[in-house]
Amino acid sequence: MNIREYIESGIIESYVLGATSPEENEEVEKLAKNHPEIQMEIEASKVALVEYIMQFQAEPPANLKNKVMEKLAFLEEEEQEEEIRHEIKRISQTSKGLQIWIPYLAAACLVLLLVSLGFNVLLYNNWQKTKKELALAESQQQILASDIKSLKANYTQVNKELAILKDPYNTYIELQSASEEAPDAKVALIWNKQTREVYLHVKNLPQPPPGKQYQLWSVDGEKVADAGVFDVSSEKILIQKMKNVSRANTFIITLEKEGGVQVAEGKAYAKGDV
Repeated sequence: MNIREYIESGIIESYVLGATSPEENEEVEKLAKNHPEIQMEIEASKVALVEYIMQFQAEPPANLKNKVMEKLAFLEEEEQEEEIRHEIKRISQTSKGLQIWIPYLAAACLVLLLVSLGFNVLLYNNWQKTKKELALAESQQQILASDIKSLKANYTQVNKELAILKDPYNTYIELQSASEEAPDAKVALIWNKQTREVYLHVKNLPQPPPGKQYQLWSVDGEKVADAGVFDVSSEKILIQKMKNVSRANTFIITLEKEGGVQVAEGKAYAKGDV
């Protein structure tokens, strides 16, 4: 099967959008396990889809908080002015019997004062609630901005890895199990003989014990050279860059002490010929 033609057929995008049949889903997932470039294309399509969705989401207006505060202040001032006008009108209408009604007017003023105090308390509580809601909205907006920044960074990384995988001068080497302790070990190695760059995609390797780390070696005849240490799992990066290699006919992965060694000491876990 020509992997490049398979990717360019558009089935990967259909798979990410959920537009493929169960049989096609099974086929894509099976091929992704054996071909890192297909897995990378799936990840890139997912990121592109998320970015497309995110760019059409509307963010709250920046001046929303000021408008809400101004509206609350205006309503509070308007209510107080209305109460004052109403009280003046009542006093002017009863000016002839002012002396008789003074006790009653005093009681009415007291009631109005209590009502006004209650109304102010209600306004204050509503204002506090609005402040909390605005603070929550601002916090959610900051989280959203952080998520978008993270998605863009991941998208950039995926594009970088895709460019590496699509380089026509790359040589793909499958490193298979070389130890009974890891019978299912499998690592994909990408070697560009022109640039001498080497990349690894760990498909299956057991987690190393504390104080240990996997190390890659290039073998050219009887010459064995350190090609760097690497991590087994990485949530954000699918391929890891190793040390440059000029010549090699075999690549071997051993388990060494953390940080690596100058000369291989540990047991070989995976091996692949160029």
